[in-house]
Amino acid sequence: MNQEDRLDVLIVSNGQDIKLLRHFLLSYKLFFKIRGNIHVVIWRKDAQALSEVLCPENLVIHYKDDIPELVEDDFRNQMYIKLIGDSFVDTPWFWVVDADFLITSIITYRDFFESDKPKWFYRPWVEIPEKNWRLPSEGFIKFDIPYLFMDEPLYILNKKILSMFRSKVSLTKILTSRESPSEFIVYGAFAYKFFHDYYAWKNSSIENVNSLIYKVNQQPPSYMVLSPDCRLTDSSLSKVCVFWSHWELAEDKMREFLLDAQVREFGRILLQPETKALMQNLGLEDVLKNGSSAWGGCYSDGWVKREWYFSIFSDKTCLLEINLDVFPSLESSYLRLIVDQCDEYMALVPGINKLLIPLSSGKVTTVQAAFHGGIIEPQGKRNLYAIAKSCKLINRELN
Repeated sequence: MNQEDRLDVLIVSNGQDIKLLRHFLLSYKLFFKIRGNIHVVIWRKDAQALSEVLCPENLVIHYKDDIPELVEDDFRNQMYIKLIGDSFVDTPWFWVVDADFLITSIITYRDFFESDKPKWFYRPWVEIPEKNWRLPSEGFIKFDIPYLFMDEPLYILNKKILSMFRSKVSLTKILTSRESPSEFIVYGAFAYKFFHDYYAWKNSSIENVNSLIYKVNQQPPSYMVLSPDCRLTDSSLSKVCVFWSHWELAEDKMREFLLDAQVREFGRILLQPETKALMQNLGLEDVLKNGSSAWGGCYSDGWVKREWYFSIFSDKTCLLEINLDVFPSLESSYLRLIVDQCDEYMALVPGINKLLIPLSSGKVTTVQAAFHGGIIEPQGKRNLYAIAKSCKLINRELN
């Protein structure tokens, strides 16, 4: 099989991911030495946030809004889009990554290909992925899947195989089925069964794969532990590190790894990772559906971050109500709140503190907030200010 020495990259992302995606894009600029384009698929409402990011010159943007069959569940949308990825890319093969990937060393075509065949790693099933993914994936593809085909996140997909896959499988089921399959397990199983000669198959249970991919916090048994003490040196000679979460610590570690990778590769820092918060661009439906998680202003356990800001478009005149619970030990905290050009300081008292943000019909309102005071987390390193209890719209006309 003749191969061009080209490889496109495909990323499906959303507003919450872009804070991590910007570090991958920087690592791509620094270390990815294969010809081709990088394709990002996002919602149009997230375009503003992406425009604030330093992007590679060969970045091509596509919009989820142009795919009419997509559903409200963006996790399912992401799987679906990857399996129609051949409609976005230009090269016969393309690498599918997520926003939490980070390239940490020079990558060339031969890192991914062996005798002009891309490497695909598999292994015998292990407990957690078998329990979570095997039955839904086999039900989706309608045959037995003998191996775990998503064990190593080096996912090089082929346009011809994807086309044949969709001719055999009703792809829209991935958007509607009760249980969720894995897009990489079903693709890998299909390729292994029907296009075996297209890949250099590698059994990761018996072959050393650590030289290429390092899963920073995808370690058994929980696959969800990220140690604050992890370092780039833990990855040995790996060229890609994968982080698995939107945790604040994960982004901090991506920045740290990116700086250390540059020193290791070039002896100096060529590009500084970005640290500023990215503006979230919201609609009323975002707030109604996702509450405080929509505006990116709090950690996964509800504690509010020191600084946050977003813009929100409203098609009605109403109030956005954000309720913050302040503990007695945090009563010395105060909040600076800027709504458009209105700047005020609010003393925070123990108990529920209501932030009422006026929204006007047909207008974009910009909200910025910064906390002062707070305490150091007893068993952690965060500064604690308040817990976000609720975020909702009050649908009434303002006086």
